Amino acid sequence: MDSEQPRVEILEQPASKALRFRYECEGRSAGSIPGVNSTPENKTFPSIRIVGYKGRAMVVVSCVTKDAPYRPHPHNLVGKEVCKQGVCTVEIPSGNMVVTFSNLGIQCVKKKDIEEALRMRQELRVDPFRTGFEHRRHPTNIDLNAVRLCFQVFLEGSQKGKFNKPLAPIVSDPIYDKILKDQHTIISQ
Repeated sequence: MDSEQPRVEILEQPASKALRFRYECEGRSAGSIPGVNSTPENKTFPSIRIVGYKGRAMVVVSCVTKDAPYRPHPHNLVGKEVCKQGVCTVEIPSGNMVVTFSNLGIQCVKKKDIEEALRMRQELRVDPFRTGFEHRRHPTNIDLNAVRLCFQVFLEGSQKGKFNKPLAPIVSDPIYDKILKDQHTIISQ
């Protein structure tokens, strides 16, 4: 009897400073978050694996705050995967139970849009650690230059096509906005 609960593990962390967060007005090409081991010759991307389970599963990826308790972050994920309202949902192939996110970009939200972005997230009920959405009333406390990816996996239950068995959510290492160097030029007098 296998007593080990199915769980999610991160195979490849996202690179922490390889990507500039883009605003929506800058267009869709937010760039893709590379994996931490990515090189120009051998590109890698964030990927996860489900351990102790074989079968159909869904993963919901969203941005959470850098510091615990991990609250929903207003920044949106965009990508070629199915991303709606800042959240990406991907079915995990039931073969090797690994999914790689090769097209995830981070679209940042302006301070004035934080509340609206979090309201949409609340409507979708994406609150991985059930921290609630009170923080949207204090937008200045949210670090807009750093996020973590949160992976929530749901296994298919006894009903076909119903992914209603949640696994414990896991978060990636922090991803920091790669701010353009010229914004930090300090004139040394």
